[in-house]
Amino acid sequence: MKTVKADTLVTTDVRLYKDHMLKYTAILEAERTVVGCLLLDNGLLRHIELNVGDFTNPHCSTIFTAITEMAARNQCADIITVAEHLETQNKQKWLSIVGTFANNALRNQNIIDYAAIIKRESIKRLAVSVADGLIKNIADPAVVDNAIRSLMQLNYSQRHKNQNKPQT
Repeated sequence: MKTVKADTLVTTDVRLYKDHMLKYTAILEAERTVVGCLLLDNGLLRHIELNVGDFTNPHCSTIFTAITEMAARNQCADIITVAEHLETQNKQKWLSIVGTFANNALRNQNIIDYAAIIKRESIKRLAVSVADGLIKNIADPAVVDNAIRSLMQLNYSQRHKNQNKPQT
């Protein structure tokens, strides 16, 4: 049997925590950038496959929802109009938040790559959630069947999306 020192475990835990936080920070930055780019160019919505559930940052999901709703009504969804739209919905001041996202957005050409990162991480979170529910209720056959169905559906939707993707 291998003996592991306590300080090795702590070092490993700290390293894993730092790795997790770096990855989480990168995902949040990708979310902010995508939302910022969409505020600057609503036409980019045609090039990304995201929905509100793909975002982890509540501000990003709220702003993304406003952008997609306004775009669906053929309304301009820029910094001012989105902030105004959100302020009428929940009486919170949004202009500084929305403006910050737009001002920090990188070049629009990164949006497709960043949207892919967000989608990939969203799928991972969904798979982990299904697995977590399965672990907690492994004795329940209905939970097992539902978990299998959910994971198969997730796999199917990803394969179907990749088959319909234009070749570059």
